[in-house]
Amino acid sequence: MNVIISKLPVVEEITQEQVDSLPKNESGSITVYRVGEITKPTELVSVTYDREAAQTYKDITFPDKEVPINEFEIRPENVKIFIGGGEKELLIKMPEKETAKALSDAE
Repeated sequence: MNVIISKLPVVEEITQEQVDSLPKNESGSITVYRVGEITKPTELVSVTYDREAAQTYKDITFPDKEVPINEFEIRPENVKIFIGGGEKELLIKMPEKETAKALSDAE
């Protein structure tokens, strides 16, 4: 599957400005969250940059299931599409398996 991402300079500039506004870790990486496992490899993965938004999504979508919230640290250049909105959503390049760690719901 080939994903076409706009290469229009204005779109790239807006996306870059949005990515630049995200909170960064000391290393310059961005912490993102995903409810559940990535079961099918795809070129782009939907995540949120807000832990609370991930928890809300989990509570609404899987109210009676134990589903982990996975945390990833990604490089800013791996953000391919900034969606934002209430979900604070990003589409990112598929993360490397070793960068993911499941978070305990006890946090």
